[in-house]
Amino acid sequence: MGGQPLPAAVLEGADSPILKVVAGGDLHCDGGRASLLHLREAALVAAGADLVLLAGDLTANGRPAEAAAVVEAFAGIRAPVVAVLGNHDLAGSPEAVARVLEDGGVTVLRSRHEVLDTAGVQVGIAGTTGCAGGFHGRPVPGLSRGERREQRLRVSAECGALEAGLRAIASCRPRIVLMHYSPTAETLQGEPARLLPLLGCDRFAVPIADHAPDLVVHGHAHHGALEGRIDRTPVFNVALAPEPWRFHELAVAA
Repeated sequence: MGGQPLPAAVLEGADSPILKVVAGGDLHCDGGRASLLHLREAALVAAGADLVLLAGDLTANGRPAEAAAVVEAFAGIRAPVVAVLGNHDLAGSPEAVARVLEDGGVTVLRSRHEVLDTAGVQVGIAGTTGCAGGFHGRPVPGLSRGERREQRLRVSAECGALEAGLRAIASCRPRIVLMHYSPTAETLQGEPARLLPLLGCDRFAVPIADHAPDLVVHGHAHHGALEGRIDRTPVFNVALAPEPWRFHELAVAA
């Protein structure tokens, strides 16, 4: 497994410094031998980065011991490591998983933002898990009235948090959105059509389009497309199986 360059720099400017971002997701660490080997390979790819982004589903079952294995694998990384939780992380003991990650030096964004100084630039990251919700008027099927209401409330809450995070990092360059679920159907091409409403929600595209961050990274869609766009903003799906890890060289305006 090796780093591969993603398609193009996000910002123009030949004299701009380059921020090397390694982004990946859906490690699904279960503590087994194959899983630990995968983690070590991922950490080797991340070793040369200025910033590491983990797009959720770091654990297989949301167990603290699985999160501890992730921390151990990335313990030698000098660059900041920033993560969001995925649906697998939330399925077990999410508070304990987040605490283990944070205690191990991983910044976990649960519907909040972070500003980091790395490689001589100030990077703003707005992070949220996101959620299912559907695209182009096709909602999640089979929900009861109460479940639909609960989902609408969750989408509204997380979209509001993403909006607030993007406002807070408005002065940073670059500005990055880190999610687990996808905010656009473009990066879900290749997934079965019946699964699309379960893989993301286009409501998250609204604050992204309004604030035009420099990069959006998400996971969750193992068989989707690598790249999409929301207006001018490139969106990358870093959950592609079997080798999700990719380098992205981001040109940052001086």
